[in-house]
Amino acid sequence: MSLDLSGLNNLNLSEAHTSEPKSGVVMVHPKECYVIEQVRVEIDPEKVKELAASIDEIGIETPIKVYPKDNKGYLIHNGEHRWAAANLLGLTELPVFVDEKAKLIEHKGKKLRSKEAIIGQASDNLHRNELTPLDIAHTLSVLLDPPYSMKKGEIAKSFAKPAAWVSRHLNIADLSPFLTQHVKKGLTRNVEVIELLHKIEKIDSAKCKTLIGGEDLSRKFLNEELKRLQTLDVVSGVDSELDEVKDEPLSVTANAEPVSKSIKKHKGTYFKDGAFYDDGELALVIDRGSVDSLIAQLEAWKIAHKDF
Repeated sequence: MSLDLSGLNNLNLSEAHTSEPKSGVVMVHPKECYVIEQVRVEIDPEKVKELAASIDEIGIETPIKVYPKDNKGYLIHNGEHRWAAANLLGLTELPVFVDEKAKLIEHKGKKLRSKEAIIGQASDNLHRNELTPLDIAHTLSVLLDPPYSMKKGEIAKSFAKPAAWVSRHLNIADLSPFLTQHVKKGLTRNVEVIELLHKIEKIDSAKCKTLIGGEDLSRKFLNEELKRLQTLDVVSGVDSELDEVKDEPLSVTANAEPVSKSIKKHKGTYFKDGAFYDDGELALVIDRGSVDSLIAQLEAWKIAHKDF
């Protein structure tokens, strides 16, 4: 069976008829239903195509869950892909279950689903493994922001997930258009891999593009690449700071106490008053001749590791 998916681009998400409000399981025209922001980032055309083929053969077995009818029609609570498939097939009747207990909230003049509704729908889709990492990241970001303003710990508890699961998905909520496009095209569904690529891209976007074009996207390999880039980034920063020291006169006391010089903190390691500190802990004291010596050591290290 061949299906024309071009109609998906022309779906009217808000057009509705004005029939009398109904309750329970009823048959309505697909155009009586509409959607607002869902837990998914967008409707998946491939899934719509598969569902349309199934519906064409056996019909819609599970009614679409909707809110009580308002002046726009029936807002879809759960089942937007089935609704899109029905539109694609040109169906004139659609079974929907009107959930009289479902309530919307208002925020800045907009109708939004309740926190419980978002968590419930997302949990159902997670159980069926139907959400991509981007869908999950989007949902968690929505719950983190007003009007829901949930804490990360609350979100983790609501989904019965560890805190690391929440953090990893939130870390990919601001992917670049380049990475987003590749993830949507099926690059990977592993959130840890996406997170590593995101971190690498922030340091070296060209390297990220090279890695995506390669064959090895294992977590071990990407972790090693990230550590390598982070090391180079820190060395580059320290080298720049030492250049500042080298170009200015040193102020030392007769008993060779630390040099009086402050340098901006960099990656948790910084230079202040003649000493290097790592996250606030004294790591190395620089006396009268140590600055030139340290510069020479760094230069030698860079030459020895020029391919690093």
